[in-house]
Amino acid sequence: MMFLCEIIILYDDIDLPDVGVFCPSYWEAQHFDSDGDFYYYGIESRWTNLELLKFYGDQEQSSFDVNVYREKNRLYEPGILEVSDLSRYIGYKNQGRYKNVDSIHQASNLCVASLCVETSRIEDYREFLMAVHTFLSHTHGRAANLKQFFTADEFMTEVIGPSPYVGN
Repeated sequence: MMFLCEIIILYDDIDLPDVGVFCPSYWEAQHFDSDGDFYYYGIESRWTNLELLKFYGDQEQSSFDVNVYREKNRLYEPGILEVSDLSRYIGYKNQGRYKNVDSIHQASNLCVASLCVETSRIEDYREFLMAVHTFLSHTHGRAANLKQFFTADEFMTEVIGPSPYVGN
């Protein structure tokens, strides 16, 4: 079985954590690759792209990606169409779609993050869910493309906690 998932997180602009807090097993794997603008000089906590690959034998791999679009104060415009497409959530906010979600509606510099996983390994899928929780906790954001606008605590309780597929 293959797990393919994208979770969109909306939050008011905040410095992002060090990329090493996401998916530690990827960073520790014997065969892995990482890429992203966090490597750029002068970016520090303003990074917008993280790509991690963990390689297994027999051409199997797991991938974890984070892309961030900021409404304002972008250091540069995204070079990837899928990242530019995240700007549609800014338009949704401006149209009043999130007026009942105070933390999004009142954001002065809305940021949209896309966290994605592609894996056939349940442990890597669980690590993805934990990375989403970490991102939600750090940014005080809301998951926007699930059945409700989950906070970090709600995500832990409703998504990670009860699932028979990801364990505890």
